[in-house]
Amino acid sequence: MGSTGTGKFTDYPGNPESVKGVVGPDSKEDRCELAISTELEDVETSEYYKKYGKVPEQGSFVSIGFKVRIVALNKEKLTIGNLSTEYNYLLGCMENGFNYTGVIEDSDDGCAPFIKIAVTPNIK
Repeated sequence: MGSTGTGKFTDYPGNPESVKGVVGPDSKEDRCELAISTELEDVETSEYYKKYGKVPEQGSFVSIGFKVRIVALNKEKLTIGNLSTEYNYLLGCMENGFNYTGVIEDSDDGCAPFIKIAVTPNIK
């Protein structure tokens, strides 16, 4: 269960080059202000899956948090999966007052359980 980030050191917070990560490709675009739609990693080892033996239903509430990695959380604050390392910049965004909430766009308990989420930013 690896990560699907870029594989570069800039994926990780604390790297001097990752400070640039808050600004998107167009210098006028702040990535912290962008909505995100992504499939989660490590769903089958998440707190939620271990507790309930299934994935949360489509349409369920989700928020983004930090527990060693950038994670998706349900209403109970149980992790439901990890975000790819390409989203590590979100830690800086959250430290600067952003929070991210949304819903589960799609989920399935099949052979390889998966969850796809859609979240939007809000300023605290």
